[in-house]
Amino acid sequence: MFDYMGTKLPVKFRSFSELYKINQIAGQLFIEHQIACMFGFWDEALHAMEMMYELRMQNINNEEELLLPIYQSEIMEIPQGGAIKFLLREYELIKKKLNSIVRNNSNIVLNNSGNEVNLVKLFEDYHSVKDLLDHHDARDRVFLYKLLDENLNKEKRELILREINVRHDKLMRKLGCRYEYA
Repeated sequence: MFDYMGTKLPVKFRSFSELYKINQIAGQLFIEHQIACMFGFWDEALHAMEMMYELRMQNINNEEELLLPIYQSEIMEIPQGGAIKFLLREYELIKKKLNSIVRNNSNIVLNNSGNEVNLVKLFEDYHSVKDLLDHHDARDRVFLYKLLDENLNKEKRELILREINVRHDKLMRKLGCRYEYA
């Protein structure tokens, strides 16, 4: 099983590109969730899904509130694939799909109906979610994070990253994660 307590994250995100590590850990939690589902460990499955959800939502909130306004104002030529409208659309799709998954998993746990779950159908539904997340993560890496790292001056970068670090630390404390710093 994935060890939440041993998750390695940087002490401080020093670049926007390092934010991708949050998505990697969220991806690992999604896999952990699926493994727990396969073995019928529904409480553990829900816990992994909730942690993944919290990380993903925090990252989306950081991007919407902190990164996109700067991206829009500071990047003079946003490549077509990195258009803000694509990022915003993906955020909405991700939120909708993850909310549905968490609701579905909560119902399974609350109604103790784990034995009735069709795992093939469940994992087929997850396939489209994972594709969306992978596609969005690539867009973040190639456009949003990279262009912000390349175009923001040191002071602006440090100011935004300081706020992201504070938010991330609060979330980790809320989730009860004592994580090692890489």
